[in-house]
Amino acid sequence: MESEIKELKYDSFSAIEIKNKFLSLITIPELGGKIVSLKNIKSDFDFAFKNKTVELSREAYDSDYSKSSSAGIDECFMSISPSIYTEYPWKNTYIPDHGEIWSLKFKTEIIDEDICQKVIGVRFPYIFNRKIKLEQNKVFFFYKAENLSAMDLKFIWSFHPHFNLYEDTIIKIKDNPDMYIDYSKNNIFLSQEEKHIWPYAFTKNGKKLDFSSIEKINGDAEKLFISNFSNGKVSLIYCSQKEQIDFIFDNEKIKYCGLWINKNGWPDTNSYKTIAIEPCNCVTDKLENSIKRNVYDTIPAEGSFEWTICLEIRNIKKC
Repeated sequence: MESEIKELKYDSFSAIEIKNKFLSLITIPELGGKIVSLKNIKSDFDFAFKNKTVELSREAYDSDYSKSSSAGIDECFMSISPSIYTEYPWKNTYIPDHGEIWSLKFKTEIIDEDICQKVIGVRFPYIFNRKIKLEQNKVFFFYKAENLSAMDLKFIWSFHPHFNLYEDTIIKIKDNPDMYIDYSKNNIFLSQEEKHIWPYAFTKNGKKLDFSSIEKINGDAEKLFISNFSNGKVSLIYCSQKEQIDFIFDNEKIKYCGLWINKNGWPDTNSYKTIAIEPCNCVTDKLENSIKRNVYDTIPAEGSFEWTICLEIRNIKKC
């Protein structure tokens, strides 16, 4: 038996832990399947960010995500930011902030050595399925989105992990893929559609910024999107802690990756520092803008769409 699964309490919520000799993971089904802990067993280091200013709580459907605890790993499905579905037959249907499912309860079953979870859409006819499986120092997430309607359903999705951020954090991406700036707290870039080349971006006044290395927690916050990967891998490296986590995905199916670098710049009240590596199928946080830019995926009528990502955890000797 490679993995052990047990039920437990986490901050008064019913939770499920899956664990092997390399790593452990805790999910809370009631909170949209939120993953509140992802730990390297060898070092006892937890990658998941814990928000000390806002308590973990169950939020109502269609809530403002910025008012929530914003801790751990969530799933953004249908959209990331509040959006409008712009096409028939769901034209003008509003999509909540962070998508539909982060505030819904995930039905959860333990099957063999896996955690199997699913949730049904509210304003849109789908079932979102996620299976979590451990293999040595890797955690796999297997996804399947099912369309219950007789019409095609367009969507964007993003893995949304709030991880800890330190001043000696490094983001490693092979070669120099394209990069777009979707959000900047101080609005220092020209437009969302301006293309930069990883890891550098130039501000409106010509200042060159390197996003591969976090050197100062200075109150900034930026959301980036990376595209045209030579391979589907992004590494997050904590030099002082000697920890590394690799985000691995099929870049033929998951073609993009968001980077959320929050240096105590967001939200406006109770701000915090966190970083998120977000494998996704979009280059903007809004479904309506993704449809305009023709960057999204489609679940065929009465069909399904499947994808997989993997997180690999390891200790390192030096950066």
